[in-house]
Order: sequence, then structure tokens, then C-alpha cells
Amino acid sequence: MLKNYLKIALRNLLREKRYSAINILGLGIGVAVALLLGLYAREEWSFDSFHSKKGRICRVWVKEHYQGEVFFNTVTPVVLAGVLEDNFPEVEKTVQYIQVNNLVKKGSEVSQEQMHVITPSVLEVFDFELLEGDPKGALEGLRKVVLTPAAARKYFGAGPALGQTLSIQLSGQWEEFTVSGIIREAPSNSSIQYNMLIPYENMRILFSGRALTSWTFVYPETYVLLKEGVDAGALQQKMAPVIDGQVARIYKAGEYVVGLQPLTDIHLNNDYPQGIAAVSDHRYPMILSGIALLVLLLGVVNFVILAIGRSVSRAKEVGIRRVAGALRRQLMQQFWSESVAVTLLAVVLGVLMAQLCLPAFNLITGKNLSIPYTLSSLTIFLSGGLALGLLAGAYPALIVSGFSPLRAIKGVITKLGRGRQMLLRGLVSFQFVLSLCLIICTMVMAFQLQYLQHKNLGFDKEQVVILPYQAAPTADYGTAAIFADGLEIEHRLRQALNGRREVLAVTASAHALGFPGWTTLGYTDPSSQQYRDFTYNAVSENYLETMGIGLAAGRSFSPDIPSDREKAVMVNESMAGAFGWRGLVGQQLPPPFEGFQLIGILKDFHFRSLHTEITVDDGHEPHQFIPGSQRCQLRRPADSQARASPGRRRGAGHAGNH
Repeated sequence: MLKNYLKIALRNLLREKRYSAINILGLGIGVAVALLLGLYAREEWSFDSFHSKKGRICRVWVKEHYQGEVFFNTVTPVVLAGVLEDNFPEVEKTVQYIQVNNLVKKGSEVSQEQMHVITPSVLEVFDFELLEGDPKGALEGLRKVVLTPAAARKYFGAGPALGQTLSIQLSGQWEEFTVSGIIREAPSNSSIQYNMLIPYENMRILFSGRALTSWTFVYPETYVLLKEGVDAGALQQKMAPVIDGQVARIYKAGEYVVGLQPLTDIHLNNDYPQGIAAVSDHRYPMILSGIALLVLLLGVVNFVILAIGRSVSRAKEVGIRRVAGALRRQLMQQFWSESVAVTLLAVVLGVLMAQLCLPAFNLITGKNLSIPYTLSSLTIFLSGGLALGLLAGAYPALIVSGFSPLRAIKGVITKLGRGRQMLLRGLVSFQFVLSLCLIICTMVMAFQLQYLQHKNLGFDKEQVVILPYQAAPTADYGTAAIFADGLEIEHRLRQALNGRREVLAVTASAHALGFPGWTTLGYTDPSSQQYRDFTYNAVSENYLETMGIGLAAGRSFSPDIPSDREKAVMVNESMAGAFGWRGLVGQQLPPPFEGFQLIGILKDFHFRSLHTEITVDDGHEPHQFIPGSQRCQLRRPADSQARASPGRRRGAGHAGNH
């Protein structure tokens, strides 16, 4: 019987080619759009859920209250991990890591690599698979490095990498590292992404002893693995008195709070500040899922509308079948078999269209999505096709099959009844409104993209190439020395490129526009006793001209004025207005910045996301520029008054050559 139903269904589809093509193509497009958006939403919602111990893993955050300000960070002090392990038996393991960009050399080839300095416990807490090497010793010690297969192929080709050596530059010195393991690449839905891993013992080389024990120097992300049955909320309350005791010398009770965030909550919860791990917005997958359902529903509504319009032409067919002895149940099965055949063909077409569009979709979203052709996914596709078929074919199966045989044969049913007219009008109106909403959403998104593409950021970002040079300060290799090395590289690069028509200018800065990690400094205003902070950068003399940053007042840095290298400061318009410095161009700044001369005021420009306003109130966007190696003097303008912000310090002292 089913075979006959399908045979008749295919005959009807072939006879009504235009009708079939419209239905299959419409539903197919809806399936393709829904599949692509569904893959994206699933990827977002599944972040970090592949870890078998995900329910017991939490990321640690710290919140510092200082002079009425709150500094909230998901990067933590280095010392915190040891305190948690030593004082709380509920904590089974801790993991800490930092992300650095260092030079790696193999033979005569040198390249810049992003690497993680990470504790050995990462292989016990997280489900990152070590393909080669000893999991217990791969990250123990000092001069070891674990590579992903891609990194191993990059440096050692198709040959074995285990036991080979690479030279890695740490704090300005080249050190030999032995490849102790090959680790599988992290899944795309992992908050922790890596290329190279080196042991956490190297932190002692990267940072001074004071930084490693300071409670205000926040740099690594810290994760804890809780023992079975431990409640994270109860543990957080238990932490408070212990942490108060640890920081009692510099904070009052309750001013330094340590808390826990569940691992699977990190990616889509932007109520927490971003640490090293990438953070998205929980609204995005919800919005995209809603759009996917609406597009799919639009295809189904279109199917139903066409079915209603076609019902009159099939009235005689229904009447003849009923007179010939067909039961209404059989007619319902016939109509549903036709509907299911159409939707299954549409699902196949939709999957093929999605597969063809997937590379472009991945390029737009920055993802690495793929359609899983597994038994479970094929079952989902089949079930989805059946469900769509039953839904889309509900009207002809339930209504058309109930036409009166005699009235249908005599041709009395020549137009839709009042009830069917109301249904048709309602569906057409719904389809129109839905289409209008989707068109408006598309136009809004297009305007947003156009805004992002053409927004004047206050500097010229076109035709600018950034060559990063990054090194972390140590006790013997401070930020001044790092920037001096960056300036030396800039000088050599400028000489090498001098005379080439393709290069207009070469300049250097401690931080690159559009990249995170800009240094934030803070101080207590001696006149108002108000705590204020700002962001600063150190640049070479021709930086403003090279980057196309405009001047609102004053002048730029000049290599012909020796005092500029040590004393000159420039601020943006927002900071000049908020600090009351607009009339101080060419004069010495007030305490606690005495000794610095304000030579110019810059027009406001964006160096962070456009979500961040150029304002002083949020303590992030206003910035100062200080040329040369003396920029560090502004870190503590007066030791009795100023205090470096406890905010994140990643990138401090790094020089980026443009």
C-alpha cells in the first residue's frame, strides 16, 4: 500500500512540475538556512561541554574594591592557585595558564608563535588528548614544548617531531626546548585554544618574583577542579575569610573577593569581563535560532498556501476516489505521502545547498563548522523531513480529503469556502508580515555592517601592516628595555626599507590599535581624592603622522626637540576635557604629573571595540602617548599618591612595529 501511495505521489509531483519545483525549492532554501544557523547556534551552546568533568570545573575570578571603584577580572594573581590548593580540600586540582607571543626558530627560519605557558595539570583536568608523549611528564620541568600536529608539521614536516628541539625566545634570550609531546588540536568549541604549550615553570623567567607573589598583578586565567559533590556557591562563601587573611596587609575585609564561574558558562556570559578565553553574547545564538525557525516556517506556510489554492483543482479527484470506495483515511495517507515526499526532497536539496554554502558561511562567521553525516544526524534529517511533511500536508490531508463526493464530482466545489478563505487570508497575511520582518532585520544588519565598514575610527587603518614584537618583562628585563629593543628593531627596519616606493613610513608603538592588552594606569587625584584611571601607549616620534591621527590642538612629537623624548605627553580630547587640561597645551601638567609637558591634544579615536565609548567614566578608553623609553615614569607619577590599576596587564611593554 505504501508503495502505491509513493508511486502516485511521484506521478502527481511530475505532472505538476511548476507546483512541485516551487514547493521543493522554497522548503529547500528554508532547510539550508535553518541548518547553517542551527550549526552555528549548536556550536555556541556546546562550548566546553565536551569535557567529561565539565560539571566540576570552574574559572576563578577576582573583584577588588578600591576607593569606591570596583575592578572585576577573570584573570587572577599567580599566587592564587597555590592558596586555593593549600587551604581548601574541596579543590582537587588547579590549572593556570597565560598566553604569550614569542619568536620560535628552527634552523635559520624564525617565526612569531602564540603559545600557552600552562600547568601540567591541564591534561588531568581537561579532556585535551596527548597523541604522543608521556601525559605525566610532557609539561613537567622547564625546557619542554608540546605541539599540535599542525605546529609539528610546520617545523618538522612529515618526519617525527617527538624529541626534536626548537629555539624559543624568552625575555630576549634564545633557549632550546625539546618537543615532549604532540597534542590534538582543541575542538573549535573550546574556550582554550592553543598551538604550543610550554611548562608553567617558565613563569619564573618571564616575571619577577614580586609579580609572582603580588595580589594586584593579575595575568593568568585560573581554573579549579572541584571534588565530587562540592557546591561551588558554598565553597565561594568559605573562601572569603581565607582570602581576607591573605590580603589583610593591603585590603580590608571584603574588599578583595574571589569567586567561581562554571566552565560551560564562560563563552556566552558577558556579564563577566573577558579574560584570555573568547567570550560571545548569549543573545546571538538565540536570535539566529529564531531566524532559522522563522525562515523554515515561512517555507512551510508557503507550502500550505499553495496546497489550499490547489485544493479546488483536486476536488474531483477526491470525489472519484471516494465513489470508487476509497476511505477518507486512505485519502489522508495519500495526501500526507505526497507532502512527505516533497519535504524529504526539500531536505536533501537543503542539505546539499548548505554544504555548498558552508565554506562561505565559515568565512563570514570565523567558524570551522561542518555538517555531521552520522547515523544520528541522518535520523534527525529524516525525522525533520517527516515532521515538516506532516505539518505542511495537514490541510489537504484533513480538509480536502473530507470533501463531499457528490458535490466534488458535480463541480459544486469551484471556489474556497468561507472557512478556507479565512485560513488562506490569515496565512497570506502571516507570510507577508513574516517576510517583512525578515527583510527589515536583513536591512538593519546590512546597515550595521555598512556602519562598521565605513565608520571613521579616527585613524587610517588601510595599507597598514603590523609586525608584532612581544616580550614579557622580568626583574632583569623591564618594560623600558623591551620598548628600547622594539625601537632598535624599528630603526633597522626603517633603514632596510628606506627608498622602497611601496613603504611610506615605519613607526613603533608599545600597543597596536585594535589589539587588546593596552596598559591601564590609575592614581588618586590629590585635589579631590578621587581615584582616576586611564589607558596609555608609548610611541615613536612619527607615529601620529603614520597612523593618520589628527591633532585638535598643539603639535606632534618632534625628533628635533630633545625634551620631547622624556617630558612630552599628548592626550585625547576626552581626557583633556575630563581632566580640565584643555588650556594647558604647552605647559607643565598639574600634580601628580609634574615634570611632564602637555604638547598636544589628539582628536578622539577608537583603539578598542566600538562597544566601548570614548569616555573617562568607564576608566578604559582615554589614553596618553609618551614617546621614547621614559614612558614608564607615568606608571607611578608620585609613589605616595599613584597606584597602578589592578586591572589586567597583558601586553604591557610590548612593542608593535608598523
